[in-house]
Amino acid sequence: MPKGELFAYLGPNRAGKSTTIRILTGLTKLNSGNAYLNGFHIEKGALEAKRQCGIVPQSINLDSELSVFENLDIHGRLFNISRRTRKEQIHKLLEYVGLSGRKESQVKDLSGEMKRRLMIARSMIHFPKILFLDKPQWGWMQIYADVFGHRQRGLKQSRATIFLTTHYIEETEFLAKRVAFLDEGKIATIVIRLRN
Repeated sequence: MPKGELFAYLGPNRAGKSTTIRILTGLTKLNSGNAYLNGFHIEKGALEAKRQCGIVPQSINLDSELSVFENLDIHGRLFNISRRTRKEQIHKLLEYVGLSGRKESQVKDLSGEMKRRLMIARSMIHFPKILFLDKPQWGWMQIYADVFGHRQRGLKQSRATIFLTTHYIEETEFLAKRVAFLDEGKIATIVIRLRN
């Protein structure tokens, strides 16, 4: 995938979308072949490969008893980001996802949409080169469109390549430049939009 592009991985249930993400993020071992994230082999260079990516999983997995800021701060600490850089990055990301006024709010008090926006911010706290968005539900696709599509600053600000897996062909129409159609574990075809 070209750097800085939003790439959609489209297919029906059990086509292999989540398996692909599990392999690329190191949760499932390869049976054969090779895979690389930003030039790092996902098994031989596992630690560096994992540092290259952020992931927004299908289900919400935030710490509901902590504040918005604390959720992001803890995640930044896990990646050994300095206090000053964490603070600056949190400020930028909350503004970027539309939560700048909710920094001190407890996660349990947020709406479902706000939690999804916070998960996007959390996935970007460590400056990943590749961002995985795994099978969002229908309403969440609208949030992704707002953050990464309509604002037209998503890819420029994050500088990340975005890998979106989805069932919804309609949503990929205005989000992705390239769409790969997956069938029974194999890419059947890739469609490239001439204008994005």
